Amino acid sequence: MNAETNVTIEQPPAAVFAALIDIARHPEWAGAVREVRAIEWRDGGIGSTFEQVTSALGRTVVAQVTVTDFEPDVRFGARAAGPVPAHMIWELAPTATGTRVRMSLCADPGPLGGFVAGFMKSHLLDQMTQDLQRLKNRVEAVA
Repeated sequence: MNAETNVTIEQPPAAVFAALIDIARHPEWAGAVREVRAIEWRDGGIGSTFEQVTSALGRTVVAQVTVTDFEPDVRFGARAAGPVPAHMIWELAPTATGTRVRMSLCADPGPLGGFVAGFMKSHLLDQMTQDLQRLKNRVEAVA
């Protein structure tokens, strides 16, 4: 199951990237994220791990997340291990007035598949779009 959305943030890539790797503040803009705890944080670099508590569709899930992509001001990605393993990637591209952020998700619904996966994709895409809007609001407000 794949989903993708994007937004333009009126701030430079460095400001957006700084917000993405500030995992302790993810609950401020990532709607399903309730809590984040660093396990082994290497300035957010590849291999850094954290625990993320999320709430979605009436369930609370705790997942261990590992940073898989880390290119300052360009790309940040992480893979979550849990009931529905997922890989999230944020790609940043400078624009004339700020940064274009593309957020993509690849998740394995496993035995759920079919109709349930379609419902999950729709819900996740809505959540991702809202998350990016909150990230935009947060980064632009800090400036």
